[in-house]
Amino acid sequence: ETGKEYCIVNYPIGSVCSMKKDKSSDFVVLDYEYSIVFGSHDIHYKIAKMIWNEKSPVVQYGEVIVAVNNDLCFSRNNRIDNILEQ
Repeated sequence: ETGKEYCIVNYPIGSVCSMKKDKSSDFVVLDYEYSIVFGSHDIHYKIAKMIWNEKSPVVQYGEVIVAVNNDLCFSRNNRIDNILEQ
């Protein structure tokens, strides 16, 4: 009613996250896959690992994988950068 927009997705497209089993690596969210199974709505995230090369300013990306929300967590590196920018 107020015209405000709310994002109900934990990791919007373009955001940086990490896998719970590998919190030292950063992944970028590229796209979503939605599925409805027996009335249950699931969002699967298409993510790619960000590969940093200290000799080049170009960021490379690994292969695209699909992860569920429970496999992901916020990226420590990205959260620190967001806090420092504010």
